[in-house]
Amino acid sequence: MNETTPVMLSDEIVSRWQEWTDIVGLIASRDQRRYAVDPQQYHDLHAALLGGIREQLESSDPEKRQVLLQLKDILEPWIYLDSLDQADCEIVGKLADRCKSITASLVEPTRAQILLKKPWVMCILWGLAGITIVGILLLWGGTIGGALLASPQQWFRRTLRMIGGDTTSQMVILGGILVTLAAIGLISRSAN
Repeated sequence: MNETTPVMLSDEIVSRWQEWTDIVGLIASRDQRRYAVDPQQYHDLHAALLGGIREQLESSDPEKRQVLLQLKDILEPWIYLDSLDQADCEIVGKLADRCKSITASLVEPTRAQILLKKPWVMCILWGLAGITIVGILLLWGGTIGGALLASPQQWFRRTLRMIGGDTTSQMVILGGILVTLAAIGLISRSAN
């Protein structure tokens, strides 16, 4: 995977671009929240973003100029929210994908995002989640097979017994669940 250095545009343009692409994403996904977008505010956002892009085009180095021209070309046809909302779903979907790819080149990834792209980190996270799940299964069932083959009633009784048990078991269970949830959250975020 190529790690590209983001093109540094003004924070104002990047912020407005992200706001506009969020709206495009809502419309592309046919999300009901798209109806909450005010057409006048959309038009004002579009005009401000396009004006900011045109203003920066005049005083930009060639690399910035290329990106700004690309933003301008994508943005220009979608002056009105209705035209975007009434456009063919496939066209708006491709527009959203293109916007997402351009946004990635405008926003510098965080250290965590860079780290999560490394295969060995993902292996560690999946391994941690797996070990935690195995540990919980062992606590519940005594053996992994016993835990997996237990009926829902047996799982419920064992859980109640463990929760009512000593503090160490409760802390292990709570810690295992929290670690599993955190690992799954990190893994799913990095997949996006």
